[in-house]
Amino acid sequence: MLVRYLLFIFLVGISNVVYSQSFYTITVKNEDDQVIRFASITNLSKGNGAYSDSNGVVKFSYNSLNDTIEFSSIGYETLTTSVYIINGDESIRLKKSYSENTEVIVLSSKNTKYHNIGYHNLKDGGGFYLGAGNRIAIYISNPAQKYVSLSGVYFRMINRGKCYSQIRVRVIESGPNFSVSNNDLLMENVFIENSKLKKLNYIDLEDHNVIFPPNGAYIVLEILNSGKQPCQEFSYPSIRGTLSLEHSVIRQSSWGSKWAKPPRSEMGKNLTPNIGIKLRY
Repeated sequence: MLVRYLLFIFLVGISNVVYSQSFYTITVKNEDDQVIRFASITNLSKGNGAYSDSNGVVKFSYNSLNDTIEFSSIGYETLTTSVYIINGDESIRLKKSYSENTEVIVLSSKNTKYHNIGYHNLKDGGGFYLGAGNRIAIYISNPAQKYVSLSGVYFRMINRGKCYSQIRVRVIESGPNFSVSNNDLLMENVFIENSKLKKLNYIDLEDHNVIFPPNGAYIVLEILNSGKQPCQEFSYPSIRGTLSLEHSVIRQSSWGSKWAKPPRSEMGKNLTPNIGIKLRY
């Protein structure tokens, strides 16, 4: 009995060491000492992460001081460091990034034309249940094959969920062979509150001067949670999906994970998220 008891204590001790983790709280700021809301913090060593809150404060977990941590936010340069380097710091600062695309498009009101493209008018199929920190993206080509203005983003919902959350829109330029580049065309955060979600939603980007590139872009929807209340898996907003329509669609299930293939419906076919855009010529 004594041997079994000692063995039990030994195994418990090992499990505590193996699964032990520590937490670090830090404030994300810019070079002007202003807090950065909803910055993304990813522990690349563990493959998980979190977002800073409305005060720029974030709490993330780590197993070792050698864990590699990545800080990123729209409009700022990504910072990669380790827990060891930032250990003891109360805040960390990100540098502003500046887009190399300085082209300005001047459109005459008499000749302005609008064109809706994408999949937001589709209603059948299933949906994508995405929790906090999850994001889904769809590639949309540029039929004009020239630089045009992006007026807004459409997306269709199944339900808006019961949790207090927000959906953030991102527009990421397509790289070679439809790869995902690091060029985020939106230089600031654009949100829609959970409480304002409808079956069909439109986020106006007219004032953000986003230039939709000739090679198209990925429209990304990210689910952010305030952390004010615990949320169950299916209590977050869910994006409507439709059976595959022969297009490039990718999704990401959590922080730090690679872009994955789209999920399949019970019928074994890929689902298309109902996301579209409005272009201005």
